[in-house]
Amino acid sequence: EIYTLSLHDALPILEAVLKHDPHHAKANMAMGDLLMRRGKLAAAQTYLETAIHDDPKLAPAHYKLSLLFFRKHEMERAEKEKTVASALDAESSRASRTQLRLAMPETAVIQ
Repeated sequence: EIYTLSLHDALPILEAVLKHDPHHAKANMAMGDLLMRRGKLAAAQTYLETAIHDDPKLAPAHYKLSLLFFRKHEMERAEKEKTVASALDAESSRASRTQLRLAMPETAVIQ
């Protein structure tokens, strides 16, 4: 997993992934996160916005973009992205519970 690598080691891996597939949402998100950690906020914003454009339901990308806007003191935009991330997380949790119920035999009891 990319996040277990050092930031220095992750950069060439992410660059290779994005060279092969520039619309890889999770790689764009990870690159944005890496750049934000390095203080390169403008570049990080570009990658995070690309991740969201390519996968609008990628809740962690919205959350990371909210952190970026917070660091830039753009509080309205930060709050908007945080709200989107929270809504997507809730939606994902509901969908997971529904899938679990559908997969369980009718005689199973969930406690």
